[in-house]
Amino acid sequence: MDKPVIRAIFSDLDGTLIHFPIWFEKHGVSMSDADHEKHSAIVTNAQGESRRCRLLPKTTMGDGVVSDRTVELVAQLRKAGVLFFIVTGARKSTVLERLPFLPDADAVVGESGSRMYVEGKLDEEWQQRLLPVCGPIDRAMDPESRPEPLWKFCSLLKARGFNVDTRSYFGCFRVDTKGDLEAEKSLRALISTEMPAEINWAMNLAKFDFFPAGSGKQNAVAYLYADTPRLTPPLGASQFVNLCAGSHAHTVAQMRTQTQAHTRARACLRPHARVPAPARVRPCARTHARPRERTRAHKCWTRRRR
Repeated sequence: MDKPVIRAIFSDLDGTLIHFPIWFEKHGVSMSDADHEKHSAIVTNAQGESRRCRLLPKTTMGDGVVSDRTVELVAQLRKAGVLFFIVTGARKSTVLERLPFLPDADAVVGESGSRMYVEGKLDEEWQQRLLPVCGPIDRAMDPESRPEPLWKFCSLLKARGFNVDTRSYFGCFRVDTKGDLEAEKSLRALISTEMPAEINWAMNLAKFDFFPAGSGKQNAVAYLYADTPRLTPPLGASQFVNLCAGSHAHTVAQMRTQTQAHTRARACLRPHARVPAPARVRPCARTHARPRERTRAHKCWTRRRR
């Protein structure tokens, strides 16, 4: 039997390509020689092995690092013809600040699917699909003044007292219940009763992300897949591989269903839904751990054909 050929990799960032001391120090990994001006640091594992890393601009998570070796390996994969895509929930400012330090990619998706750069440029066709729900992706307008359904719901949640984060978000916003179980219960009730059908949501780093129903990571992946000649015609369900599903097993299962539809429009506009992972998809043992506990859980998907 021929060895399967990997044609594309879709990778998350936090906990996959990017790692933080608050996560890896509990595993005996340490960071030293951090130089914020040169954006470099040394990371040493519990066995004493060291890697030179790129030190990313500070975020609320602290000092993020991506190893030089990771960048080299991705470059080798792309040189060999493997497509590499980054898919993250990060806001616009974080994505743009990180890009110079990340591996080169064929496309970068941010804001939980709502922002898409292909070969360094915004994908206008994708943004037009989301326009009726979230408005222009780079509009300089206060979120409270934006008239689209996403921002009206955002204003509703803010009026109900929820901690709403809209900074540098244009096609998505975030709500942090800060571990308050009653607040989370109230938010879920509002989602069930008052959230418009044009909006969907997902958990990201223990926070609630809201975005157009036609967006979301899995819809963005489906769009890129259908829009990339080297990856079509659609693969059958048996030709997908999930290296380590982690919290994204449902996304892989969703993608299998979408590709069987054989229509790009249906795949890209389908609302986010959790589909039970089929038997072939084996989530890693840490699937149900909190994000900060999944330091080593690689949340990337690959597709391959025989």
